[in-house]
Amino acid sequence: MKALAFTLLALLLGACTTSNDAIVQATPSTTRTKNRVYTISCEIGGEWVDYQTKRHPYQSYGARSGIWSFLTVEGQSVFATNCSAIFKAE
Repeated sequence: MKALAFTLLALLLGACTTSNDAIVQATPSTTRTKNRVYTISCEIGGEWVDYQTKRHPYQSYGARSGIWSFLTVEGQSVFATNCSAIFKAE
């Protein structure tokens, strides 16, 4: 009985571990970059405004609240709900 429990435990631990290298490669970088600028478009007052930011759009969007919050290249802080961003996959 102990051997069966040990075998099941070993299989469970072996099956549930993942390679950290695969996780790091699959997720995009969300750190601020010095040379990459992203464009986020927001609808404010009935018209669309484009904002330039160095923060990755994945970090700018609040998934639970639906509010985008980011700092523009000019230093303006933006909080808006109807925004979108299109960027190339990394």
